Amino acid sequence: MLNMPVESGSRPSTQTETESQSQNHSQSESQSSRSRSRSSRSRSGDGSRSRRRSGRRRRHRRHRGYPKIPERNFVGAACSMFAIVGTCTALAKSECFTFQGGSCRDGNGQYLSSLGISNFFFNGYFVNSTTYEFHSFGMQHHLYNCLDAGLLSVLKSILSLTVLSTLFTSVAFVLDIIGPKQKHLMLIRRNGVLNISAVFLLVTVCGMCYWAAMLLSVNLHAHKRAQGSRVLVDFGISYYILISAAVSNIVATACNLLRRYPPSPPPQPDTQPILNDVDQLLLRDEPVVPPSHIVQEPPPYVP
Repeated sequence: MLNMPVESGSRPSTQTETESQSQNHSQSESQSSRSRSRSSRSRSGDGSRSRRRSGRRRRHRRHRGYPKIPERNFVGAACSMFAIVGTCTALAKSECFTFQGGSCRDGNGQYLSSLGISNFFFNGYFVNSTTYEFHSFGMQHHLYNCLDAGLLSVLKSILSLTVLSTLFTSVAFVLDIIGPKQKHLMLIRRNGVLNISAVFLLVTVCGMCYWAAMLLSVNLHAHKRAQGSRVLVDFGISYYILISAAVSNIVATACNLLRRYPPSPPPQPDTQPILNDVDQLLLRDEPVVPPSHIVQEPPPYVP
């Protein structure tokens, strides 16, 4: 009789204990799920941030040492422009060689006193050993007692090298105006590679002009107007324009080589990627505590 109230009092205490344990268990499970979601979000956020940092580092490393402001050289560009105008004028002029005393004639039978490079822009052929025929803009032209096969090949070589030097000078002019920041283009422009190449080509052209003048003199001596007449061969205005174009390219090269450029920044030790890699490894190797191993607080004591 005395033990009955004790048993009735012990039942509610056991019920409250089980309810508190179930509540604590559910709270611990919710806390563990929240911690897992937070850790996954933090890992994903850290991964995206590390990827953004690595992308910025790659871009910074790619552009390291490039000048922030384009290095334009307007003086060198002006000299290159004068060289371009000079070579184009020399090609358009019909007075690369001047001569007297020969029997060089055109299709109308008039004696010629000059010969230019512009006559050989178009394809032609020899009708016989002394007659050269070519077509320009739908019109037929003839040259009598002016050329032979050797002189024609030399004149076409002069034309090709002059056009090539004009292209090199044009590219150098564009680089001086734009001032590119790319490493290879910047080195080409600073060292005046294109202008130097144009100078070598124009010097070669001048030497070949001397060779062509000798061949032309031999050809005119073989076809004189009269027996015992004097033959004189000289350089025309186009030759001296080519020399002035070469001088302009030399000045453009000097403007690029003698200019003072800001020194490139020294390379800095790249320590940030190592720290980021260590952080990623720590986050990757961080163990996730399962719910069964979570230490639960004991339930409150109920008398």
